[in-house]
Parts: sequence; structure tokens; C-alpha cells
Amino acid sequence: MSANPASLSLVSLPQRKTPLDIPDFADRASVGRWEVQNLAQDKLPITLPWGHSRRVRLGTCLHSSRLDTENPWEEKQGPFLAVNPHRPGNIVLRRDLGPVASFQSTETSSGSNTNDHLSVGFGVGVGLPFVAHVSVKGDYDQDVMKNQDADKTSMRATLRMGTVELTRPPRLTNEAITAIKCGGIAAMEEQYGDYYVAAYQLGGDSGMLISSSSHREAQKEVYGVTVKTEALFWEESVHTEMQFETFSSGCALTLYGYDTLDRKTWEQRAQGAGQAAADLYRTSQDVAGRTQFLGARLDRVVKEMDLKDGDMLSLEQCDELTRRGVVVEVVLRPVRMLREVLEHMLDDKTN
Repeated sequence: MSANPASLSLVSLPQRKTPLDIPDFADRASVGRWEVQNLAQDKLPITLPWGHSRRVRLGTCLHSSRLDTENPWEEKQGPFLAVNPHRPGNIVLRRDLGPVASFQSTETSSGSNTNDHLSVGFGVGVGLPFVAHVSVKGDYDQDVMKNQDADKTSMRATLRMGTVELTRPPRLTNEAITAIKCGGIAAMEEQYGDYYVAAYQLGGDSGMLISSSSHREAQKEVYGVTVKTEALFWEESVHTEMQFETFSSGCALTLYGYDTLDRKTWEQRAQGAGQAAADLYRTSQDVAGRTQFLGARLDRVVKEMDLKDGDMLSLEQCDELTRRGVVVEVVLRPVRMLREVLEHMLDDKTN
């Protein structure tokens, strides 16, 4: 998971309820969950992986106290004034910084190194139930964390190509203002949620893991999967060889893969040499091809939607970006840091 805490002005943050001592976690999923919960406790921005399967509109509120549930979103009337979903308003597409790409290839020879192959930094894809079910990276991470094979090889490509964000803060409804004046910020957060969706990160992620487990010595054959990363806008061509061993007997091969743009995951196994191993190799070539051309595939979607830097978007256009798989992360910001909320809080204290 990535988080990008922004400047929060000179506002006193709530005091931490518990010491910032990192517990001795048994798995990376628990670390990811702990990290997000601590960001929420300190009322700092949170970035979570997202996907096709659920539409969450800008301005939608979330209850951080429900992060361990399947649905932490506030589904009733929110605290913000409604906008026309068909008409472009205060939502803008930003692509001025250009695409940012990264590629990583990892090889390990110990079953204990599973965490090195996760799709996201702290396993947030498996740490939070509602994220695990909405992003294909969550399914992939769950599979990878269960894998106990000794020899693993993985590759992961990530591309970020812009953001969709609110040009101005959402305005509070009269009911939300009344909740602040009558019960304070805690009452409003209890009723509506303490975080809201402030932006989308546009882009895509693709990758796979291949593992092998051998029970006795056998003849080795090497398969290679070459990935060309110039499609990810790198200046020079980089060729990364993924090598994994197949054994003529006594060996099991496992392949896991994911692609956020097509909302697709792969899980394939082969025991020993033969047709099953050849099929698994062809699947690895398919996933590698999707990874190689991730940038071009994303650019095609944006061109089909005729979206340019600085375009003002409607909520319906944002919904289409989600449906097409281009919304890869959602950025959550604390409601209590909105200027209008702070003004009503201060006004209530002075009266």
C-alpha cells in the first residue's frame, strides 16, 4: 500500500490512543491492516488499491472504525451537497506530470520469502476485507501468501498516468452542519463517516508469480519469459529473464497472475513435465505480454474516452473510468480537515 500524507495546515491532530510500537506480526496482511488503522487513527490521508467490481464516487464517505468489515462505506445520505451526475462540475483530470512506471523482478529460494512477491507494499490487498474483494491484487496476494513452495520467481509492472480529483472541497449539507453544532465533529463522523473519497489514481498493475517445489533430484529444464519494458515509457529497453525450473518428475509448478485493467487473475498448476507444464508456460507468456504492453493498453482506453489533461468530468464519466478498470487506487482524506468543517467547529467553540 502506498500513502501520501499531504500538508494538513496548522491544525492539531488527535492524540494517538496507543503507543506507536510495531507489533510482531505473523503475516504481512496484519501489518497492512495495522498501518491503515494507524493512519486513520492519526487522521492522515489513506490510499487504497481499487478495481472494477465496485463503484465508489468522489465524495463518498467511509467509517474508519469499520475497516475490518466487508463494507465500511456510508450508504445513506452523506454529509455533502449532491451534484448532477450527468454534468461536468468540480472534477478534473490531471495528467500534467506524465506517466510514472516501475518494474520489479524478484527471485527467492525460501518458502519464508513469500512477502517479497506481494503485489502491494504492506499486503493491504489482503489486510482489509473490503479491499481484498474489490481489487484483483487482493485475490493474487491471498494466493501468494498461501504458497509454500521454496523456489519463486515473480515480476510486477505498475503504471500511474494521472489523477481525477475534486477542484474544490465538497460543501456540507444543513443536516451535517447541524450535527457538528449539536454534537461536535465526533457526532458528525459517527453519523456520516470520518473519511471521504477525494481522488482517484489512474493507471494499471500487472504481474505474476511462478513457483516450483521439487521432492527429489531430477533433470532440470529452464523456461525463460522476457519482458520488454520500453512499453512502460522507459528510455532504454530492459530485458528481464524470469527463470523457473521444471522437473521431469517429482515437481509441482504453480502460476498466479493478475491484471487490473482486464480485471483478470490466473491460477494454474502442473505436476511434472508434459502438456500441463507446456500450457502453464503459454499462460506465463500471455501474462508477460499484458505486462509488456500495459502502457499502450491504458493509453488506448483513455483515447477511446477522449480524455485530456485538464478536462472537467462528470460523475458518470468517473463511473466509466472505474468500469474500464483505469481507476486503480482511491485516495481518502479526513472529513475533519475540510475548511468548512473546521470553520463550524471553531464557530461552535466561540459561541
